[in-house]
Amino acid sequence: VTLVKEKKIIPSQIIDYSRELEEGPYGIYQPKRRYVRKVPLKDIDMIIVPGIAFDQKGNRLGRGGGYFDRFLTKLKKRNIPMFGLAFKFQILKQIPVFVHDIPVDKLIYA
Repeated sequence: VTLVKEKKIIPSQIIDYSRELEEGPYGIYQPKRRYVRKVPLKDIDMIIVPGIAFDQKGNRLGRGGGYFDRFLTKLKKRNIPMFGLAFKFQILKQIPVFVHDIPVDKLIYA
């Protein structure tokens, strides 16, 4: 769940995608408020990370808010595997990378 004012992401369990999701900030679907079920970081086994584009080293281009980078920093400290999910055309040779950017561990694309 993206909390715009707090500039953070809260992981939430989703049970019924068709009923529980709505379009949130930045056009990303997230649980409707009444369906938010917070998940402690210790219970996360892996994460699939969205991106507009990725480079071949796993760096990702997001929407510029830094939400995922702040969240991924917490996961990186816990050695939770992170996967980028993309179409082949989203994999570029190079994208802009900044100090706070957290790369994914592996890319999955079709």
